[in-house]
Amino acid sequence: MDIWATRNPTIRVVGQIGSTDYVTRNIEVYDYLTPSDYKKIVKETQVIVGHLGTGTIASAYENNKPAVLMPRIQKLNEHRNEHQLEMAKKFDNRQGIYIAHDNIALFNYLNNLDKLVSAKEIDANNRKQLINFISSQINN
Repeated sequence: MDIWATRNPTIRVVGQIGSTDYVTRNIEVYDYLTPSDYKKIVKETQVIVGHLGTGTIASAYENNKPAVLMPRIQKLNEHRNEHQLEMAKKFDNRQGIYIAHDNIALFNYLNNLDKLVSAKEIDANNRKQLINFISSQINN
């Protein structure tokens, strides 16, 4: 994200990145955001960029925002299992959810922000399916 933000300095990029020694150049970063600060930033944003966490997906739907999501990979020691790849399969081709498996795809989505459509609130049947799927991933 820092590379993209450096190339697009007129676009505000905000990140909750946790504790790290990495120094960003053009991202406004926070180790931690309170829930109210997070909600405020999400409401102000044009697009949500993150990993395939359930909270990130829920934020996109709740706020009618497009989300560009990159799964964390177990074999790269980014996560304890491959549940985010399973989530990527489940959410691929859903309106407003854009899966980026590498930086090229990520940059392509971000370079075409005006073409991204928002995630829309899902109906009750799809909501139940989503909850069941997320529960199954958490319990595995």
